[in-house]
Amino acid sequence: MIVFVHGFCGSPKHLERLVAVAEKCGHRTTSVLLKGHNSQPMEFVTATAEDWEQNLADTLNAIDEDIILVGHSIGGLLCISAAASGRWPISGVFSIAAPLKVRLFSPQAAAFRLKILFTPARRRFYMAQCAVKISFPTILLWGRVLLQPHRLIRRTLKVLDNMTVPVELIYSHGDETAKFSSAQTFHERLAHCPHRIVTLEKSGHVQYEPSEWATIERELADFLGNAAKHIAG
Repeated sequence: MIVFVHGFCGSPKHLERLVAVAEKCGHRTTSVLLKGHNSQPMEFVTATAEDWEQNLADTLNAIDEDIILVGHSIGGLLCISAAASGRWPISGVFSIAAPLKVRLFSPQAAAFRLKILFTPARRRFYMAQCAVKISFPTILLWGRVLLQPHRLIRRTLKVLDNMTVPVELIYSHGDETAKFSSAQTFHERLAHCPHRIVTLEKSGHVQYEPSEWATIERELADFLGNAAKHIAG
């Protein structure tokens, strides 16, 4: 079973192309919807890192076969932490843009957000991907929910030494949110277990260049194939 976990403010829709890759490879799939996404604004701003961990745990507890996890952004952090816990029969983790370090307020991040603001096509794309409903009263509480990804980062760093399953990590130099140095941190902390880091050049944190999306799709297909051989062996 391949389990997909979306990122902060996202939804399973963002990973539909990768779900299609997994199903084409002959795998059964399921997707996790994190608390507060595709729901009322107050549910989002009151969601916690523990809520999101429990969302994934509830899904994994209902599966009685080998599992491969695929996550984007904080979804990648959740997948890595779950695999490192050893609680479930997880055979591998495929992670895209999991942020161990963030650059929300860097010049690059500011420039990227200006592009979104002044480029109608980009703006429409991000609005379509965002699964969080916004209301004026709840905006005042966003500071609390914005702390939750940072809590997930700290929790992930604490368990990396326990990771034993293969991990593939995708990072882009153009990512406006996850610092590329996150890749180096993972490389150093996962030296004791099989891992691979794939580098993209132009893609952002959510929006990917078509050729680089194709790269991610190929990498996922190869990763699933290798994991399936490992399980069968």
